[in-house]
Amino acid sequence: VAVDTRLSALVPCAAGSEECALRFVREVGLRLFRRPLTDAEIAGYFELYAEVVTTESAVSRAAAFA
Repeated sequence: VAVDTRLSALVPCAAGSEECALRFVREVGLRLFRRPLTDAEIAGYFELYAEVVTTESAVSRAAAFA
């Protein structure tokens, strides 16, 4: 429950939304790096997000058939 509360504080929008992911990358990147991320950095982190979402989806589908 505590993890869900903390996660919702960081990511207050719908999970799986590309717009939400981009907003998350920009906002958290600003906090972590103490500067706005460059377009290249945003693209790199968004690519990582897309890869994780794809992998999680594939694992979930495979587990459903196991």
